[in-house]
Amino acid sequence: DAPELITSPDGAWAAALCRSRIYIYSLDGTPENALSDVASRPGSAEEDRPALYDAYASLEISGSGGRICFVSADRLLHVFREVSDGSDSPEAGVIAAELLSVPELRPIGPLVRVGGAQRIVGVGPAGAVVAPHGPGADIICLRGSDLVLQRTFMRSEVRSAIAGLDRRFLLEQRGGYDVWDVGARTTVTRLVLQTRQPPFQVGYAQSGKMMW
Repeated sequence: DAPELITSPDGAWAAALCRSRIYIYSLDGTPENALSDVASRPGSAEEDRPALYDAYASLEISGSGGRICFVSADRLLHVFREVSDGSDSPEAGVIAAELLSVPELRPIGPLVRVGGAQRIVGVGPAGAVVAPHGPGADIICLRGSDLVLQRTFMRSEVRSAIAGLDRRFLLEQRGGYDVWDVGARTTVTRLVLQTRQPPFQVGYAQSGKMMW
């Protein structure tokens, strides 16, 4: 699989998550640190991964099925499934999250574990939305310098979470979308798209306009 590749809000750093390691790259414009160098290279499967010697820093990680996102210019959120020792079943694990400094990739504070959550349904500048296989969803977000868990008490299944503007998430449910404001810790509006077919994907353009 191709690595997950994201850039910081100030455009100074790129982060890549591949297999069991996170890499951080400088985007200062020099050829050796250009974003194109982070992409896969021809050769063997191992050579298709970002090279350690190209990176400013790297961190070996545990868990599986992870995602990364910048929650600020100098903070990286890593969300993953933490599997219990001695268990091969993915259902036995819980979703956990850690906060990393940029660019050193140094862990900040303790892990946040979400009991009952089995899916990472979306990540963005506001944090990460995790959910069980069923109704409900919780949001792991940054408050001050600490990660906190924000309960949404959704009564239906959250299928996906699309990062929106102003620290908001668009939470997709069967009957439409709820716009959740992380700062206000509540739903601020509900959106129903009048389309003949269910939207395949929804997102935001840089101008703030919605696309589907």
